Amino acid sequence: MDNKVFDVIVIGSGLGGIRCTQELLKDNLSVCMVTSKEFCSGASFYPGTWGLGMIGPKDDEDKNDLLENINRVGCNLSNPQLSSILVDNVNNEINFLLEQDIKLKESVDKDGVVPCFDSNKRRWFGFDFKSAKEVFSKILDNENITLMSSTKVIDICNEGNGSKGVLVENKDKSIDLIKAKSIVIASGGYTSLFKHNFSLELDSPIVQYLAYKVGCELINLEFVQFIPAYIKPMYKTIFNERVFKYITLRDKNKSNILGKIEDIDNIMDERSTYGPFTTRLKSSLVDKVLFQYYQLDKNSAYFEYPKDIESIDDTLIYNYFKWLNKFKKDTSNKIHIAPFAHACNGGLKIDKKACTTVDGIFACGEVTGGVHGADRIGGLSTCNALVFGAIAGRSASEYCKLNDFKDFNIKDNHSSESNHRVIGNSDDLNKFKKAILEIREVLYTEASILRSEKSINRAKDKMYKLKEDTSNINILYSNKSILDSYLNFSLIFLDAMLNQDKSIGCHCRTDC
Repeated sequence: MDNKVFDVIVIGSGLGGIRCTQELLKDNLSVCMVTSKEFCSGASFYPGTWGLGMIGPKDDEDKNDLLENINRVGCNLSNPQLSSILVDNVNNEINFLLEQDIKLKESVDKDGVVPCFDSNKRRWFGFDFKSAKEVFSKILDNENITLMSSTKVIDICNEGNGSKGVLVENKDKSIDLIKAKSIVIASGGYTSLFKHNFSLELDSPIVQYLAYKVGCELINLEFVQFIPAYIKPMYKTIFNERVFKYITLRDKNKSNILGKIEDIDNIMDERSTYGPFTTRLKSSLVDKVLFQYYQLDKNSAYFEYPKDIESIDDTLIYNYFKWLNKFKKDTSNKIHIAPFAHACNGGLKIDKKACTTVDGIFACGEVTGGVHGADRIGGLSTCNALVFGAIAGRSASEYCKLNDFKDFNIKDNHSSESNHRVIGNSDDLNKFKKAILEIREVLYTEASILRSEKSINRAKDKMYKLKEDTSNINILYSNKSILDSYLNFSLIFLDAMLNQDKSIGCHCRTDC
């Protein structure tokens, strides 16, 4: 097992990780960026969407209004200090993207856009993947950065100040220990726990759990946002909520599945103003019925787009169909949709310097919790990654100046030799794969859109049974790390749902 030493290890290569790395390189620190995919990946560059929105206050006067709305939408469960930092710094981060010659889409309405869940128009820009990748890739020319792509983080080590490390599995299944003074975690959320999700981290451990094992506290885990997306055709293509008021959701007999809901026109008008499911609004009925129908018929409900849909004067509808047409996505036939796990508002607890509850371990972006609360205003997830990515980079740099690297050793029971020794055990490998699929199925069925004490406890019982059934399987250490993190984090996650015994934001308790 090789040991490599850096100033900072950055886990993740999305917007948070990249923005953090930019700050670290300014101070000539040696950085190892570890990503299970390639550079510029994760939710920040998800291929199944037409782009990411970013919002900010229109002026200084608008800051207070935006902050008030963040707290309102978050049901007063966000950290006010973190939310204030986000609002104060977001425009600077958007402007910095423009200064780097990253092309940003602008609103058709020059006065701005009313974001999802917001009540007023804000400064709005659409993040452009192509130009961003071209600009961000320039940092790879810096001699102080080492990129480890197609590399899984399978454990995190904390041996005190100046003594951090991550255990990684390389593409060839060999294992390395990377050492550093500090770690920045920017690995994204935990939506991979659900059957239908947008996560690109489907074969990696839940990094929040790895951090939790070394002392990092967790917060607001129960708040996971679900949005409608395509089941078929074009699985995982995000649905645009703005078209809700122009379509009819039908079952396999062509009947309107929402036909028994009173005042349905006004409800669909309201539902077309936001993407993620929320219990705060009456139109949550739409998502509840949609999910209940999926439970009855896995083909899910369907709709057909009206022929004149592309002529509607709406910035987000316009950009959506422009993207669909560009990538030749056929929307002329029936579209089946269901709720998908979209984004996590909970995660690692951080302070104003993006430090977790462990000195020297920082975090930013969707891997963290507390910035948004129970619901999140549209466009602020991207902004969160940028603002706290920059803060995490500066804070890690400051930490490195105050702490020398102190070497350490770990028990060498994760060697590449032992990792390879179990590759041929196909029965146990199949048990592992089946267990991961069952975890996702259970959490989606029992604890996604609709939750109750009974359903949550059923899910917990199934997790304990899976732990028992897989306790003696002989699999790669990396797969063991994945399975352990899925099972143990799921139990922590489910307990958070139980403890939140009322419906609030995106957390729906049907028994309260």
